[in-house]
Parts: sequence; C-alpha cells; structure tokens
Amino acid sequence: MGTRTHELRRNDRGYAIGDVLDLREFDPHSQIFSGRTVRVEVTAITSIDEPCAVSDEALDPDFCILSIRLVAPKS
Repeated sequence: MGTRTHELRRNDRGYAIGDVLDLREFDPHSQIFSGRTVRVEVTAITSIDEPCAVSDEALDPDFCILSIRLVAPKS
C-alpha cells in the first residue's frame, strides 16, 4: 500500500494542489473497508479545467486524476 502515484476520483470535492487526503482501502468483493489507510498529498490535478497535454477531451468532465505522494502511512 502506498505505491500508487495517482488516484482517479469523481471531481465533486474541490480538490486542490497541496490537499492532504486520508485514503481508505476498500474491498470491492466484500464491500467493506479493510481498516488500512494511507495519507497522501495532492501534487497535481488533471481535469476538464486542467487538461493533459494529450487531449482536452480524454477525461470525463465529472472526474479528475490526482497525482499524489505519500505523506505518512497511518496503519
């Protein structure tokens, strides 16, 4: 846990560079949270407002990609 450098999220929370997020691990098979968390900082955002260099139409307007870095493991 903590090796991913990006997170695809619904763009409904006003994410900003510098935000610190506590991400919780979710098991889609059992439909429960495992209890494991990781704290990350948002280092960049790709969205309809901040498009990537490849295409400004490649990402659904309701979603964003958060570039993240590990701040500290929580558990």
